[in-house]
Amino acid sequence: MSNGKVALVVTALLTELGAPEPLRVNALEPGATETITAPLLPSPRDQPQFRASPAGAIAETLTGRERDILHLIAQGRVDKEIARMLSISPATVKSHVGNIFTKLNVQKRVHAVSRAQRLGLMDTP
Repeated sequence: MSNGKVALVVTALLTELGAPEPLRVNALEPGATETITAPLLPSPRDQPQFRASPAGAIAETLTGRERDILHLIAQGRVDKEIARMLSISPATVKSHVGNIFTKLNVQKRVHAVSRAQRLGLMDTP
């Protein structure tokens, strides 16, 4: 397949994928004067699922129970203590903690508390 045909196929595929603006690139050997025009694809970070959530959106997605548990985590409480204090099972606490981690995009309790404080979801000690 010639460079011209490859350029057409690439341009058609990029256009079909929703690329908004063209990019001019040299598709031939170094020193060649011909260029092709190919649309730019949006960066994955431009996609909504990759954008950082504003604090208000995260605050709205945390349930009241998750916020309660987050505050108890910030006090250094462990699952069994939290379960006893809230009259729920440790397994339920663990489930809520997992939901908090997912919503705040963290993997550790200390990171959840830190992120919540930075987002203004809880007071800094």
